[in-house]
Amino acid sequence: MSNSHLSPPLLAERLVARALDEEERSARLGDLEERFQYLVQERGERRARTWYRWQALLLAILAGVNNAQWSIIMFKNYVRTAFRNIQRYKGYSLINIVGLALGMACCILILLWAKDELATDRLPRQAGFPVSRPDDPALRRRGLPHLRLGPGLGAGPQSRISRSPERRPVRKRTR
Repeated sequence: MSNSHLSPPLLAERLVARALDEEERSARLGDLEERFQYLVQERGERRARTWYRWQALLLAILAGVNNAQWSIIMFKNYVRTAFRNIQRYKGYSLINIVGLALGMACCILILLWAKDELATDRLPRQAGFPVSRPDDPALRRRGLPHLRLGPGLGAGPQSRISRSPERRPVRKRTR
């Protein structure tokens, strides 16, 4: 066996470096590289690289689990702190919660209005009124009928519209 210094697998080393925080990174990487060099001399380069990759994968998984556990603990702490503040400052909390609820309700209403406006096609200006798009899922859910008017569709759909003799066509107002 040679005494040359072999570097550990680069991808595995990067995985470990990304998974660990700065405080723990240098110590863990140093320990892994030290053990890697020992295994290269004792068991060979191939087995040492396999061991290093396996250790890097396990270390990354455990670091992810640890991070998830601490995130859950911190979330519980934030919820507990929020409830304590709500109980302590009831009036201030009520004003904030009502304001948030009103803001969210207004935002939802504006979004619904915009969706309804975008569901109307404004292209057939000759007809004098907006026409709903036939592929609008909101119309299908509500069961509302729709008219198909436009230059590309011809007289087919317009002939299905019944005209009673007592109704006269509406004229556009001109100024």
